[in-house]
Amino acid sequence: MSYLICRKLICKREQLTVKFRGFRETDIVHLTQTCSVLKEICLRNCIHVTDIGLSILANKCRGIRSIDLSLTHIADEGLMTLADSCPGILSINLSSTYITNTGLMRLAQKCPGIQSIELSRCHHITDDGLSVFAQGCPGIQHIDLSFCFLITNVGLARLAQGCPGIQHIDLSLLPITDDGLSVLTRGCLGIQSMNLSYCYRITDFGLSVLARSCPAIQSINFSYCFSITDDGVTSLAQGCRNIESLNLSHCCKVTDVGLANLSRECKVDIASE
Repeated sequence: MSYLICRKLICKREQLTVKFRGFRETDIVHLTQTCSVLKEICLRNCIHVTDIGLSILANKCRGIRSIDLSLTHIADEGLMTLADSCPGILSINLSSTYITNTGLMRLAQKCPGIQSIELSRCHHITDDGLSVFAQGCPGIQHIDLSFCFLITNVGLARLAQGCPGIQHIDLSLLPITDDGLSVLTRGCLGIQSMNLSYCYRITDFGLSVLARSCPAIQSINFSYCFSITDDGVTSLAQGCRNIESLNLSHCCKVTDVGLANLSRECKVDIASE
């Protein structure tokens, strides 16, 4: 979408969702000169946009509610300016950016109303940052922590304590165990979807706690959870009868027995290999 097209659209609407792909900081300057009422903006994979461009955008478009900064070179400086200037943010995607606990903590301090955040592959985020974020943003409903290798059971416990209303969570490839899964599911009883792919330390015990704590869950991904057996799948089938989608790919200890028990209890679409 060219700048001229964007300008025409902006002139016709007070609120506009603009998706920038390949835009540079100079384009942001032009855009902010024309429009200051943007509510939603996507800068995904705009590798030429840095903290400077984000700061320009934030200072001019203070009504932003939803922003996607994934796969950009954004770091703490830009994120902190965004948080200071746009306190009404409800949804933010920071996947594969360079932010650290410092930026995340400022976001929590300035934008307490956030409901959805994606932090996939933010390798500098630790339990400390997640803990402060959970305390500052208690209304989180959707959170993606996949590939955040420094998040442990401790972080999940703080997340459950601060954000009991979580409905959708991605924990793929986290070094968590049954203890972390148990405290999370006991604290967030309304979870509807969960991704635990490659969480190979999760066992049948974790599944049994999940089944007792989150009966309304509808979608679960357990792919490559090598320790899960038929016993865990049976517990899940008995406790979570609303499951519609279940991924058991490469769960080599799950046999036809477990799948049969699941099919008897639930009308579920099962992916397995």
